[in-house]
Amino acid sequence: MKKLRWIKIFFDWFTLLHNFYFVMILLLLCIPLLIFNLLWLVIFILFITILSFPNKRIFKNKYFSILYIFFFVVFLAIFIRVFLIEIYTINSSSMENAIEKNDKVIISKLHYGPLVSLSFIDIPWVGPILKSVGFNKQSTSSLRLKGFSNIKRNDIVLFQRPNSNFLVKRCVGLPGETIKIYNDVLIINQKVLKEPPTVKNLYHIAFGNSQVMLAKINHTHINITGKFLFKDSIQLQAYLTNQEKLQLCQLTPSKHFAMKKKSLYKWNKSLNWNNIDFGPMLAPKRGTRIKWTKFNYYTYFGLVMTFEGVPNIDLSQIYLKDYIFKKNYYFFLGDNRSMSIDSRFWGLIPEEKIIGKVIQVF
Repeated sequence: MKKLRWIKIFFDWFTLLHNFYFVMILLLLCIPLLIFNLLWLVIFILFITILSFPNKRIFKNKYFSILYIFFFVVFLAIFIRVFLIEIYTINSSSMENAIEKNDKVIISKLHYGPLVSLSFIDIPWVGPILKSVGFNKQSTSSLRLKGFSNIKRNDIVLFQRPNSNFLVKRCVGLPGETIKIYNDVLIINQKVLKEPPTVKNLYHIAFGNSQVMLAKINHTHINITGKFLFKDSIQLQAYLTNQEKLQLCQLTPSKHFAMKKKSLYKWNKSLNWNNIDFGPMLAPKRGTRIKWTKFNYYTYFGLVMTFEGVPNIDLSQIYLKDYIFKKNYYFFLGDNRSMSIDSRFWGLIPEEKIIGKVIQVF
């Protein structure tokens, strides 16, 4: 009984809402929310209304008290996950060295604005319960509330691919930019991009059969994953950042670096792109106009059909006609380039599929 009495005392502050001055303070607090975004104001009012619902009369009944506390905690947890932050576990090595496999990350929904689905299926914890009873109706519509930041280059972002799991990658290409990768060098709008120090790639390094050189490399902090000794040469396999590659270059002038190429877009032989030589590809922004040339057709027809709501496209019927994109698109790469399946393989991601920004790794 004493515990319930303390619970009742804890929730008595809600009765302050009946105080005129307290209500005026709340209204003043609503002003910046109203300027920021009208939808945030509506959510704030609903939240305060639910909190202010209980009164002393209800809390005289302990069962109502327990029931209210239960639903309040559930509602608060859902509110935090949908509108504020969420925690995800990373199940791949595609973002090493920035994020290791099995690390947990905190995703901020506030940076870019919470993405609110209009389907009950997408509500945390509620969706799985509805699916278990056979309610599988989903809505393709969603609403993004206004955030306090735009998506910036090198942001590590959580997003969802169509009919796929959530993924965490680094945003390298913004809407309206042209992305090219030449010999694993990232080029944006014809300018070489200085990448974060965590970006690495798998190299095969060959040099003359020098045990002295091998001893020097063994004394570095470079992680050698494979070593092959031949009669006239030594070949090493290692994941190297740009700094580590430069360090090896300073050790000997006789090295040779090579990376394994993976073919992309096998459905279109005219795009001879691979993981280290890719593009150029334009990431369209809202209002970008293109002509349906053969190249543009093979580059963008999947994007247009999947995200723009355009039915099956026949090149013979639209050849050299204009198309204006309706959405903003982004290009993502993993820091562990050799082990990452990213925009080089499955293309661009629209803004509506971006969930939030990674703000903490633990």
